[in-house]
Amino acid sequence: MSKGLKIVTTALFCAAIPTWVGCACGGVGLKTASYGCGSKCKTSATVTTLHPGLPPNPHVGECYALTVTAPLFETVSERLCVKEATERIEIVPAQFEWVEEKVVVKEASTQLVEVAAQFEMQEKTVSVNPGHTGWVKESSANCDSENGKPARDIFCLVSSPPTTKTVRTQVMVKPASVEKVTIPAEYQTVRRQKLICPATTRKIAIPAEYEEVQKTIATGPGKMEWQRVLCEIDVTTEKANAVKNALAAKGYKPGPLDGRLAEADWTALKSFQEKNGLGVGELTYETLNKLGVSQK
Repeated sequence: MSKGLKIVTTALFCAAIPTWVGCACGGVGLKTASYGCGSKCKTSATVTTLHPGLPPNPHVGECYALTVTAPLFETVSERLCVKEATERIEIVPAQFEWVEEKVVVKEASTQLVEVAAQFEMQEKTVSVNPGHTGWVKESSANCDSENGKPARDIFCLVSSPPTTKTVRTQVMVKPASVEKVTIPAEYQTVRRQKLICPATTRKIAIPAEYEEVQKTIATGPGKMEWQRVLCEIDVTTEKANAVKNALAAKGYKPGPLDGRLAEADWTALKSFQEKNGLGVGELTYETLNKLGVSQK
């Protein structure tokens, strides 16, 4: 039997989707066990119990099914922060260089120094015998008298020069004293490390880390509603093949063109309906429009 219209008595669940199918006969919606709705209603097969949830104001000869439109989802990429931005403190070590310099190893000082007296040898003339003038009797002296006659016992006034002697003697030329003497500082050349840049700290920003993730978001809500479907009497061989061709043209894989809708065809049709946000499970007029298949 073709799946143009599902046969139900009270409730039918296919693939977890409740589907009520009914004929509108004389403007009254009835539960029906008949799938022969078409140009005229087969009242002999209808169940007289009314279903309060049937679509309102149907026209005679129309078929309806309670379909579920699944929510539409879309996979999108989202950039998520997986690690917040932070910062760290980095210590920059001090910088040194080797230098040579003179350092004081002994400070300058003063001290009192005794300066001894200074002596030198000098020549000095000393009197050995002072000179004098005196009378000297000279018997041998030849003194002239006043009358030119030699005289005896003559006293002569003679002068005796002083007698001197040169001697060397030590003479003090500078007395002893005390002097303040400055003792200069003592230096030594050493090699040492000189600080040219002290240690510092700096803040280093660590940027946040992000990751691209795929997530599925809902782009349309799901719903359950009555939709007009193609009555089984209207699912002709030409119509079934037209649906198969339309599905194949859109990249789906229906069954062979044998004039009837089989399991592979319904699987392809369901995939098409789910992808396009259509009511799933029945050959609705909305699905035919989307496939570009005539409803007549």
